[in-house]
Amino acid sequence: MRILVLSPHFPSFPSTGAPARLYCLLRESASRHQFHLLASSTFGGQADPQRLMPLVESWEEVRPAARPSGRLPRLMASVRRRLSSTPRLVEGLLPLRNHAQELIRRALTAFRPDVIQVEHTITLPLLEGIRELPPILTVAHDLVFRIQERAALVATEATARADWTEQARRTRALETRLFRSGGHFVTCSEEDRAALQDLAPAARVTVVPNGVDVDYFALSPPGSPQRLVFTGNMQTLPNVDAVDWFCREVMVHLPEVSLDIVGLNPSREVQALAGPRVAVHGSVPDVRPYIGAAGIFVVPLRIGSGTRLKILEAMAMGRPVVSTRVGAEGLGLRQGEEALLADTPREFAQAVSSLVTDEALRGRLAERGRRLVEERFSWAVLAPAMERAYEECVALHA
Repeated sequence: MRILVLSPHFPSFPSTGAPARLYCLLRESASRHQFHLLASSTFGGQADPQRLMPLVESWEEVRPAARPSGRLPRLMASVRRRLSSTPRLVEGLLPLRNHAQELIRRALTAFRPDVIQVEHTITLPLLEGIRELPPILTVAHDLVFRIQERAALVATEATARADWTEQARRTRALETRLFRSGGHFVTCSEEDRAALQDLAPAARVTVVPNGVDVDYFALSPPGSPQRLVFTGNMQTLPNVDAVDWFCREVMVHLPEVSLDIVGLNPSREVQALAGPRVAVHGSVPDVRPYIGAAGIFVVPLRIGSGTRLKILEAMAMGRPVVSTRVGAEGLGLRQGEEALLADTPREFAQAVSSLVTDEALRGRLAERGRRLVEERFSWAVLAPAMERAYEECVALHA
């Protein structure tokens, strides 16, 4: 099958989130399908020809239109943004539209795709206005409005709460329209599938969970139980809020532990958390040594949608996980079986303390977590489900 992939980020591995998912699924399917990639660095990553060549038959970079120059054009653009009902996140993609449509039209003739795979629902407006498109399969990594609604719930300042509430309202309206526009959707969890179909009952949805490279994130010897670790893109709101909440609300109940915060582009808020028991490492070439040195992996997320690759990576390396229920959402983890789940500061601290003092519990969670990811979440297991979604998408439009 010939598949045209439109993405606001380049596939990348090792990496985090959606870029890692796209890379690993393309790698698994490259021998059975032909891919032409149209990608941008808007949501992160850079074009790396040597890394892309084994994944795709061909690729092109989508470039944004030049920003207005001069004081008056910039002022007018700012006024238009303020008056617009378009969500901020989507406004960041709109400068890609002209070049994206030029490249898509060219690919329709030269590559002749059987299906177009769109990464992220909010990328779909880039296709609007192009006629006679082949079937479209959209990967809804998150339901963005759910992230924004949760951000509003935890915001402590009234202005921030009002802003997130307004952004959630705009994004929900846009996502509802897009979900109802036809096409086929892929979500990363049953929870997101149900939420999507609450908005668009007639939408066709396939669940293809997030996964992990179980060979790259190989099982490693236990680390120090007093050493905790959190990994992720440290400029995104869910991760920033998670470590801020953990350091300020949970660690006061855990005088015996230290925390390593590891991840791309730590914000100023995250850097300010560094201290005697908190190390902020920023971007590192390889997260595995940090996960390996720690005895416990913490996921104190209060904001999110979709599922977290970081949990699967930690489990693959044999690290017991303590997570909020939002953090573990969509993975089907059972309390006390594959992970410990807690939502209040005191409960989270108690869960961590139980692992610090109980070697047998650490070992049991580590063993069951590794077995779970091998059986259900390796990319080799998940890629056939994505390929079936391509086939179903084409068949439904035949």
